[in-house]
Amino acid sequence: MFTSGAARTPRSPLRWIRLHVRRMVVVPAVTAIEPVAPGHARVRVDGMVCAACAVRTEAAFRRVAGVRSARADLDAGVLEVRHVPAHAPALADLRRALDAVVVAMPARRLLARLARGCTSRSRAAR
Repeated sequence: MFTSGAARTPRSPLRWIRLHVRRMVVVPAVTAIEPVAPGHARVRVDGMVCAACAVRTEAAFRRVAGVRSARADLDAGVLEVRHVPAHAPALADLRRALDAVVVAMPARRLLARLARGCTSRSRAAR
């Protein structure tokens, strides 16, 4: 039963946009594929920092030719990929799939490059 006892605080229209600095400067990238068994591989994805990244990455990998299923482990930064045994996905195909779904990929790459530049300049100044 709904009670109207407490006053509700107005919600910000920006509540749906939950971007924080780490999510914008970390660029998700496929770094390695480790065959586990025929038709099963473990794919390392560095930079997966949120559940939305994991879900979008799973969906992108499932669209790669030969991939039957993909399941992300956000904490480990790994995706378990089931594929057609005779047609293992290529690293380049997985990277292209990831690039296609990452939100604001060009902006993220630029920010990551700038962040690396600032870090290397500050180290050089020491």
